[in-house]
Amino acid sequence: MTFWNALSHFWSGLSNADKINFTIALCTGVAAVAAAYSALLARRSIRGALEEFRAQAFLGILAADYIESKNLRAQVRVLAFEDSAQTCAVFPDSTASAHDKRNVRDGHYPIWGLLHFFAALGSDGLPYDKSITFMRQFAEPLSPEMLDAFIEASWVPNCAMMVQRDAELGALIAEIPPHPCGCHFDAKVSPSGKVPDGCKACKSNDDCNDPQKPSCNFGYCEVAGK
Repeated sequence: MTFWNALSHFWSGLSNADKINFTIALCTGVAAVAAAYSALLARRSIRGALEEFRAQAFLGILAADYIESKNLRAQVRVLAFEDSAQTCAVFPDSTASAHDKRNVRDGHYPIWGLLHFFAALGSDGLPYDKSITFMRQFAEPLSPEMLDAFIEASWVPNCAMMVQRDAELGALIAEIPPHPCGCHFDAKVSPSGKVPDGCKACKSNDDCNDPQKPSCNFGYCEVAGK
């Protein structure tokens, strides 16, 4: 006997009252299944909304030096950014796990700003001598000790930049710094301490025989500063 024959035989054997009761029970069961499915979809919708809310609630801008100095990369996911004139998003670094700030330095990642100092002024309208003495430590060329302190603090010194800007988040301008230090910077932030490709160690300008990189800066041959 097939399923449908068995069902027909079962149905024909029911009284009219039993048929009514069976139909009500069947419809109630279908309604219960439909209600359960609707509740499942509602829970999924609410869960999706909560996840989107959480993502928006914890999405923001945080200084890279804070993330690096506190070793927070395992807790904070650095996002790639696509500027209006770009066709793809890029990380501040060359890869998601690198620390070289390559895309900041060459102008592909535009979310960065200069380090600002504020100093109280004396009666002559000039900063106090102690303030001037302090700020002069950051004038170029940086001392080797100050340069390494910058890098260890996860800052990008001007000498490692290939672009500059005249205003906060203004247009980027390609510019060679007065005393380039790109090779030294790359060597310091490399996990292995490996000398980057294209960088030659030196002790003086005499060691730099490449006309494209004639200046010995911070232990490496660099392009001539502007």
